[in-house]
Amino acid sequence: MIIINESSAEPLSLGVCETEKYLRETQLSPPALRWRAAGTRNRAGCFEMSQSQMYIDGELTADNVIRAAAERSMQIALATEPTADTSIETPFGSGQMLIQEVQPGLRYESHAMSCHSDMEFECSVPPQVSCAITLEGNLDGINIEGFGRVEYPLKQATLIGFGEHSRWTRRMRADQYFKSFCVTLQPAFFERFADNFGDAQLSTLAAFGQDLHVEALPLSQRLITLGHCAFDHSYSGGLATLYQESNTLRFVLEVAQLMSEERRLVQKIGRSHFDRLMHARSILDSSLLAPPKTLDLARQVGTNVTTLQTHFKLALGTTIFGYVKSRRLETGRILLTEHRLGVAEAAYRVGFTSPSAFSAAYRRHFGRPPSSDVIA
Repeated sequence: MIIINESSAEPLSLGVCETEKYLRETQLSPPALRWRAAGTRNRAGCFEMSQSQMYIDGELTADNVIRAAAERSMQIALATEPTADTSIETPFGSGQMLIQEVQPGLRYESHAMSCHSDMEFECSVPPQVSCAITLEGNLDGINIEGFGRVEYPLKQATLIGFGEHSRWTRRMRADQYFKSFCVTLQPAFFERFADNFGDAQLSTLAAFGQDLHVEALPLSQRLITLGHCAFDHSYSGGLATLYQESNTLRFVLEVAQLMSEERRLVQKIGRSHFDRLMHARSILDSSLLAPPKTLDLARQVGTNVTTLQTHFKLALGTTIFGYVKSRRLETGRILLTEHRLGVAEAAYRVGFTSPSAFSAAYRRHFGRPPSSDVIA
C-alpha cells in the first residue's frame, strides 16, 4: 500500500504541507514537485514501500531528507519550476505527472498514467476544496472515511469539500490508463483573494469547503478544455509557470461560475426539480446514441413530460432533443480534435446518419465546418 500524507498534523514525512514549510525555511520559490522514487509511486507525499513506511527522524532538513531517501534507495529531484520533463517510470506505473503550487493555497495536479500492477493507496488531506476531472481513460473513484464512495465520471468534474482533516483510499488496476486534472484550494487561497473577486461566486466555492460535501458539476466543455491545456502547451521555464497559474485560475473561476449558476437555478425551480433535471441530463449523457423516449426519461427521474420539458428549457436554454443534438456535436468535435478521426467516422460514431447531415449541423452549432477541426 502507498500512503500519501498532505497534513502536517501527523509525524509523516514529505507531506505537501511539510515540504512547503521546508521550502519556505530554505527560501526556495514555490515548487513544482517531481519525485523519482525506485519502487514507489511518483507523488509529492509520504510513501510506504512494500511493508515498510518512510519516516524522517528529527527536523525536516535537507540532510535528513537525503539520508531517508538514501536508506530507501530513492532518488528525489526537486524542481522549482515546471520543466518539459514530467515523465515518471516506476514498477507501479509510468507516464506524466506534475504537481505545482501556483499561488499560496492553490495547487494543480496533472496526471497521464498507465498502471503496471494492482495497488491501493491512502491519502490524508487537510481542510480544502478539490475539483478533479477525468479527461481520458478511467480513473477509479475514492472511498472517503465516514462518507462513502465518490466516482469520477469521464469528462465531468467532481467537486469535494473537506471541512476537516479527512482520509480516503483508492484502488488502481493493472493496465488501467487515465489522464486527469485536479485543482486544490486551501483556506489560505480564499483568505487572500476573497476581497479581490468582489462577488458571491468565490464565496460560494469557499462555503462549499466548510463541511464534507461532494457534487458532480454540470458537464462543461470549458473545464475539459482547460484540463487539456495543462498538458498541451509549448511554454517552459518562467513562462510555463505563468501559463499554468493563469490556466489554474481560469479553471477555478469556471468552477465558481458553474456553482453560482446552479444556486441560481435551484432558487428558480427548487432543489427537487433541479436534482431530477440533473439526473435526466446524466441519463442522456450516458446514452447519446440511443437516448430514451421523453416519456420514459420522465418516468425514470420521477416527473412528468411537461414538467421535464419546461425545466430543460428554463435551466439549460434548450429542448431535450436540442440538448442531445448539442452533446453529440460536442462529442464529435472531441473525436475530430483529440482522437484525430475523419469527418465521416466521427459523424457515424455520434449517431448521425450521414456525414453531410453532421457537417451541416456542425456548422450551425460551431460556426465552421468540421473539416476545419480535422487534425492531419
